[in-house]
Amino acid sequence: TRHVPALWADGFCPARPVTGHVDDKRSKLLCGLPRNVFGAVVTSPKGLKNFRLTTKWRRSVAKVSLWQVYEFERKLLDACRLMTERGLRVDDALRRERIAALASRAAPLEAEAAELVRALPQERLTKRELFYKTKTCKTCRNGKKKRLTCAVCGGVGKAETFEFNFDSPQQLADVLYRVLKLPVRTRDNKITTDEEALQSLAALDKSGLVAKALQFRKLSTMREIYERLAPASDNRVRSVFSPAGTLTGRLSSRGAFYVETSTNLQNLPAFEAGRDPLYEVRGVVTPSDGHVFLYADLSQAEARV
Repeated sequence: TRHVPALWADGFCPARPVTGHVDDKRSKLLCGLPRNVFGAVVTSPKGLKNFRLTTKWRRSVAKVSLWQVYEFERKLLDACRLMTERGLRVDDALRRERIAALASRAAPLEAEAAELVRALPQERLTKRELFYKTKTCKTCRNGKKKRLTCAVCGGVGKAETFEFNFDSPQQLADVLYRVLKLPVRTRDNKITTDEEALQSLAALDKSGLVAKALQFRKLSTMREIYERLAPASDNRVRSVFSPAGTLTGRLSSRGAFYVETSTNLQNLPAFEAGRDPLYEVRGVVTPSDGHVFLYADLSQAEARV
């Protein structure tokens, strides 16, 4: 018994080793037949057509040298470094003003939600310790004699307070799925209260809590975007661009620890401004004096080159 080695050819997948006693003529025939990715001989008309198309594609790709791609990408590095060094100017006063406006709009929503949750049947809460916090007076420390004369707590010494936080997934999940008895939403076999889950529950919720949670999440998201646009001492925010950061050939943008106040500048929302003027994040990024921004849309350019 001897094994016939696989032969590599243009467009041919390696043949499987053939066991048994075979002569040289049969060996050449087996290794020369077109085979699929599993090593099986292709005989059907459809299979032969797909085989020919795959072979043509492989030969066309082989004409492009990876070294040529590397040289092209390397020429972009100087331009990317200059873009990072220059950065973009940020109107920091406007940025801070909008952050304060978003925070002032979000605070009443959370207060209203806390009152709404507190009015619900508390016995349905499975994690009551997440909502009720015990606070002790820092002056009398709830001492039996000291608290009687304590002017800070008025003799209470220790009190239990109710707290509800939209940013707590555990609290929100306990209220939505245990107290309000809404359908449980999961992701990767885990209970979730993400935006997609809340949107699917909005029409089912009669209390209005889900609608307030969605509003609060949106305000929090926009506030976080404004916060990461905090400029450096020269009132500029920067980003690290990479010509080889995506599979499609587009530039990637990200923050880096070695570049002060750097962040991703390619994912700033563009169409949110139509919903609310406070959501116009790109409005705080302003051109330098004597310059203007030019917007060129190369939509799906990599698919057409």
